[in-house]
Amino acid sequence: MKFIKLILSLAITGALIYSLNTRFIIGGNGVPPLGKFLDPFFGFWQNAESDSIPFDINVSLPDLKDSVTVYYDEFGIPHIFAQNNHDLFMAQGYVVAQNRLWQMDFQTYAAAGRLSELVGEIALDLDRLQRRKGMLFGADNTRKQMESNPQLKEYVEAYSMGVNAYINSLSYKHLPIEYKLLAYEPEKWSTVKSALLLQLMIDDLTGYDKDLQNTNAYNLMGAEEFERLYPQWPAGIDPVARTSEDLPYEPLTRSTPDSLQVIKTFMTKVHNMPDPDNGSNNWAVAGLKSYRG
Repeated sequence: MKFIKLILSLAITGALIYSLNTRFIIGGNGVPPLGKFLDPFFGFWQNAESDSIPFDINVSLPDLKDSVTVYYDEFGIPHIFAQNNHDLFMAQGYVVAQNRLWQMDFQTYAAAGRLSELVGEIALDLDRLQRRKGMLFGADNTRKQMESNPQLKEYVEAYSMGVNAYINSLSYKHLPIEYKLLAYEPEKWSTVKSALLLQLMIDDLTGYDKDLQNTNAYNLMGAEEFERLYPQWPAGIDPVARTSEDLPYEPLTRSTPDSLQVIKTFMTKVHNMPDPDNGSNNWAVAGLKSYRG
């Protein structure tokens, strides 16, 4: 009888140890390893915010060539003062990682079509879409272009060194809470990850098409009215390459079909396109703060 109780106790203890240190998927949602997550010394309690800047005041980075000073102003915005560009970009990588590590890391998974590795099947459709778009292919080509320029190569590699220096300084206790919730650790940063962020921004601002809508409108309105409403170059906007220049390339020839017919289709499911109002530095001044003539 005592032997049976011993076996039963060991089995229950083993099951508890396993369950408290394992991430489970329940109802499509992940549950973090509760033992680690609720640990008062290393778990989410350590992510509580404080009124002071939660960073070490003095940091030693072995790859710096000279001293660097980072000044945080009253709004918590960092200002970096370095003696050379290598140190400047390395410090920038370190500081950005201090403030945005999980965000920048998670976005590279989203861009590369790897989110399902972290959140499961719920992200499969997005991952497939990103891979069909060739996001990683585009990012790798961007990496090659970056590395073909010696100066730019030095800067993006120094930036990666800074990010990795911060990642290497973290233990589980100091990981951002999102890593603890999703039960994973940040990957080593690289130039291709920086390129993935650039690719994601490009896709977010311009990764859409309106071919079907425009063709249907063209058929409905006719060529003259469509060109009037949707001109190739809106008034006052010039192309980047001025037409007066003799451009050093041979233009490709293209054939125009005699007729074009597109069935007017209403698609019930299309891929997610960027918000048409996306853009940088969008702002407005309230009427009370503007001058009224």
